Amino acid sequence: MANHLLGWRIPRTDRFYTPEQFAGSHIPADDVDVLVKVMEKRPKPWRIVLTIAHLDHGLINHSDSNLAALCQRCHLNHDRKTVKTKREQRRRYSRRKKQLPLPFLILA
Repeated sequence: MANHLLGWRIPRTDRFYTPEQFAGSHIPADDVDVLVKVMEKRPKPWRIVLTIAHLDHGLINHSDSNLAALCQRCHLNHDRKTVKTKREQRRRYSRRKKQLPLPFLILA
């Protein structure tokens, strides 16, 4: 998927269709009805912005095998469990110490 691509996403799936695909009828029959409903609710296409995700959730390993270009939605879903864990740790720490830790200074 290219960065800043315009189009519509089918809900609850990872399928994404551009205006060119819609005009050229390159869409499976199962998705046509759903896509028409999506376009009725949001006639203006979405712009997909790619972000770089660390697959191991660490900020130290920058090798190409550990990096992936994901759309913002997929990146948030990829990091959801890690972010939740860090948020809970900060809350517990702040209750005990009445201050927030600086996790970016702690080397694992």
